[in-house]
Parts: sequence; structure tokens; C-alpha cells
Amino acid sequence: MGYKIAIVGATGVIGNEIMHVLAEQDNFEIDTLAALTSKKQSGREMSFGERDVQTQDFSAFDFSSTDIVFYTTEYKASKDDITKILKAGVKVIDCTGMTLFDEEKDGLASLPSARGQQLVSALKPLLKYTKIKRVCVSTFRSDIR
Repeated sequence: MGYKIAIVGATGVIGNEIMHVLAEQDNFEIDTLAALTSKKQSGREMSFGERDVQTQDFSAFDFSSTDIVFYTTEYKASKDDITKILKAGVKVIDCTGMTLFDEEKDGLASLPSARGQQLVSALKPLLKYTKIKRVCVSTFRSDIR
């Protein structure tokens, strides 16, 4: 018996990559995968390994029969959404970094955002040559929908 997984933001870069990585795992059995997205993008076909899944509207999804949610969107309501999912008894992996410095909650794993992880990977080799006192970063986001 495998896990019931949902990915919020499945059509985004991070959500899509999580789908690909999960599909490649031989030792992590998945019974169902819900690819969740905005209402506007629901109904779209996405590949998950050797099968296709249809995207579903996040706002209408019932999380009660889900084991693990990967949360990858960075909308303003993220914290409220995550709290709602946790109250349904579902484990959440927050890939946005939004809950990283919040009070610990049972069932929540908070990860730094993808941009933060990339930055740390780039800066680490420089520490061999110098001490880094400060880093200033500007990020820009373009939503093409």
C-alpha cells in the first residue's frame, strides 16, 4: 500500500520537478497523486512517470484522504492554506520557505525556498577564499499564465 500525495503548485517549476523525482523512486510507492493548481489551470494533463494525471483545482480539493502534501506555491495565503491542510491531519512539506521561521508545528517540514538553496550552493565555494559579511539579492518573478 502506497502513499496518497498531493502537490500544490504542480504546474510550476518546483512542483513539476517534484513530480518527476517522485515518479523515478522505486522505494517510495505512490497510490494516488493529485496535481493541484489554480482553477484556471485545472483539467490540464501532466505526465507522472508512465501515467498521466489531470490537474485539479486546489481550492476545491479535499485533503482528508491525503497522506503528504508538497506545498510549492508562494501566494499570500500560503500560511493559511498550510494551516488548513495540517488541521486535516495531513503532513505538509513546505517548499516555499514561508513557514521556515515560524513556530514548530506537528506534521510540517519547512524548507528554504528554491532561490535560497541556489544562492547558498553558489556562495559555499567562496567561503574557502574569503569571509562573506553580507549578500544583497534581488529576485524578479514573472507570472505568465
